[in-house]
Amino acid sequence: MKTNIINLENYRTQLGNVKSKVFTGRDRGLDVREKSHIDELFN
Repeated sequence: MKTNIINLENYRTQLGNVKSKVFTGRDRGLDVREKSHIDELFN
């Protein structure tokens, strides 16, 4: 059975022992940001 759950941990970037926030949107690419409307959440 396939689920539609997305593990957000898979989208974190890690530098050493420091993990970034998942929803920065800045390193995802403009196309993804436009489709997800993520910038609208912070304006």
